[in-house]
Amino acid sequence: MKKIILFIPILFLSKLIAQPVVLGGSNFCSLGYSSPVYTATSTIGAGNPGAAQIWNFSTVPFTFKGTLSVATESNSTYASNYPAANGLFTVVTGTNTLYSYADTNATRLDLVTDGITTPGTGNDYSPNPLQLLQFPFHYQDSITDTYQKVGGTQNLESLIYDGYGTVILPYNTFYNLVRVKSVRPGVVIYHWYNLNPLAEVLGYNVSNNSLTATNPSLAGINQLSNNNQTLIYPNPAENNFTIDANNVVDVKLFDVLGKQIFATKENQIDVSNFNDGVYFIQVQTTQNITTQKIMVQH
Repeated sequence: MKKIILFIPILFLSKLIAQPVVLGGSNFCSLGYSSPVYTATSTIGAGNPGAAQIWNFSTVPFTFKGTLSVATESNSTYASNYPAANGLFTVVTGTNTLYSYADTNATRLDLVTDGITTPGTGNDYSPNPLQLLQFPFHYQDSITDTYQKVGGTQNLESLIYDGYGTVILPYNTFYNLVRVKSVRPGVVIYHWYNLNPLAEVLGYNVSNNSLTATNPSLAGINQLSNNNQTLIYPNPAENNFTIDANNVVDVKLFDVLGKQIFATKENQIDVSNFNDGVYFIQVQTTQNITTQKIMVQH
């Protein structure tokens, strides 16, 4: 096996990543969409800005926090409090429901509330909504805007589209995401967005070093695995891959030319003697067969 062959696809893929543009909010996740929400303390910060980045959070220990859903704002609990909102995201965590009302038009996406439990408390921006995105939004564009919480004073926010590329999480890898940096007094937050459909995959709050991640499983999402029941981590791996799946029947590993190079029935794969590069792993369980791309990096 020659290393030069394995590196060619990586170089080729990096050239294929065009600068993604946030064109509008008409392709949001549809009504009824739901996703698990995970939280973690970052061990690597936010990663670097720039083009064609690889933000690798595969070794960060995420914990299940709750469930995110897209709901109908018109008949929601607090609809009358936020008549200007035309979108609603809820997160159920234990016995609590957090409400994020949004207002989207042709030029921008605003948060009217951000994870509130009761109107007028927490991040209730109804006096002057907080901007998340502008349309269109190109790489290295930056904007400034004002926002205001209930009972607070008006503040200034800056947004910059500071990078795009691949986000690697323990349970999935996502291509061609846009990263937007939000800077407010005492707060710096990075947001990673998938564009079609428009969905936030990852957020990082610098102030408390916290990550919040989702695992969208929608048609069209730029992820490597379409079956979230088979998780392979860490990815990339230095020594071992772990397959998190029930009733594994067979595991096969292929090189980038499609040649089978390894087979096992175990949930652990030792790759310590493998060359660095891209591989394909096929996992057969009693329920299905899935194929994912994995990377070995020593």
